[in-house]
Amino acid sequence: MYDLDRRLTLETRPDGSTIAPDYDTAGRLWHTTYPGGTITRGYDPSHGKLQSIAMPTGETLTYGYDGFLRTSVGWSGTVNGQLLLGYDSSFRVTSQQVGGASVLLGYDNDNLLTSAGPTASSMTIARDAQNGRVTGTTLGSISDTSGYDDNGDRRRARAPSGALPPVNGLLRDEQTYARRKTQHARARANTSSSRASAASSNEAGTSTTSPLASAISKAADSARAADGRTISSRNVVPSPWATRRRQ
Repeated sequence: MYDLDRRLTLETRPDGSTIAPDYDTAGRLWHTTYPGGTITRGYDPSHGKLQSIAMPTGETLTYGYDGFLRTSVGWSGTVNGQLLLGYDSSFRVTSQQVGGASVLLGYDNDNLLTSAGPTASSMTIARDAQNGRVTGTTLGSISDTSGYDDNGDRRRARAPSGALPPVNGLLRDEQTYARRKTQHARARANTSSSRASAASSNEAGTSTTSPLASAISKAADSARAADGRTISSRNVVPSPWATRRRQ
């Protein structure tokens, strides 16, 4: 159900339960009532951004902003905590802090992530200067390298001997790549076989006509026998204009 402003006001589920959204005077979603209770949203009166979400079970989310940038997310109820976000002059997230633990993020001039960790050099990410693809990562004394095929798919990952076990995801990718190549080759072989079979049937005079085409051909033969005229089996239904001219 919708109101005169075409906003959803009632949704009835197959089990008979309902969900009823409600809006404030500014047209923003305010309440959502469902069988479990009512979700209430609050907005900052100065800039209108979402400020809080209160659940019927007692949990609440609160949001803080610096201009248009969200700088904090707090939660209270069963679990209490807060996420703090920091930005640089390009409005990129450069830090995330939860419970006193921080993660620092670094970027290159193309805004691609190049480092992450408790310090600026905890984990570094090397990228191809031509296309930005990850070519390797370093975390402390452990590093790996990545390679790609001509299609840009990641095809190789290498780590120092004994430092890391094989990456199962890449092994799975290798198997998928090989399976796709096999399926493609089989499809091409099946197509070639079908074409060769059709050519052999035509040379041998064997009909490959479908049942529908055979029925149409039989109808055309019956029409020729009844009418005494020669008509093409491709034109089973004569034109009404041609019939009038014959009359």
